[in-house]
Amino acid sequence: MARVAAKKALELDPTLLLAHHNLGRALSSKGDNRGGIEEIRKAEKIDPDFLPAHVNLAIMLNMEHDWSAAIAEARLALSLDSNNED
Repeated sequence: MARVAAKKALELDPTLLLAHHNLGRALSSKGDNRGGIEEIRKAEKIDPDFLPAHVNLAIMLNMEHDWSAAIAEARLALSLDSNNED
């Protein structure tokens, strides 16, 4: 359901940040991490400071055993998190 709605939204406007992000999460939740990563990266291009995209990308990269990229995304997410005191 979420995939269908996000795809329809992106047909209407391919620059919708949340549609890319939600589609990426939906794809990953169905086992398509590569597709999820692709969509999350599109969301990051639209808004490089969108914290949830970096968090979810780090998780997906970890699931794909791309450790160095996952760590880099996690560090970037921490740097964007205003609640992070480190």
